[in-house]
Amino acid sequence: MLTPPLELHLDIDHRPSTGKHESIMKKTLLLCFIHGFKGDDNTFGGFPEHLKALVSHGLPKVDVRAIVYPQFETRGNLETSVSRFRDW
Repeated sequence: MLTPPLELHLDIDHRPSTGKHESIMKKTLLLCFIHGFKGDDNTFGGFPEHLKALVSHGLPKVDVRAIVYPQFETRGNLETSVSRFRDW
């Protein structure tokens, strides 16, 4: 397991309480990693999950998710690849 190089001190729910019951929707932070057209699912190695762990630790009230854009066949027309990317 990697040791974090720095500590994150983040608090996104820093707001005064009204004392009333408040329905608070859980926040989600999406970390999306997009590799180049020649990249694949292994381009970033373990970095997305490592960063997710660091951010989750710093933001315990937030649902942190890390996704890697899937590899697409990029042979042929570049416009077709761009179109598939937009549709994703």
